[in-house]
Amino acid sequence: MRGVPEHFPFDKDCAQFKTLPQLPGVELYHAHIDQYAFEPHSHDAFGIGTIDHGAERFRYRGSQHLASTGSLVMIKTH
Repeated sequence: MRGVPEHFPFDKDCAQFKTLPQLPGVELYHAHIDQYAFEPHSHDAFGIGTIDHGAERFRYRGSQHLASTGSLVMIKTH
């Protein structure tokens, strides 16, 4: 996936991608990111995520947001 490093510089950080033949065009992304910070970027499709543990901090349209455990995050940028 564009913008995601093949190998993270921190041992605890990891990500896995999966596609399912029965859902063409859908990518599944599971990640544990403890220290890595992504550079500002955009996506050309919908992003739907759940926060199972911890929190996600992100900037969207000029504002900082925090999604805590149990949150559902949906973003469409284009």
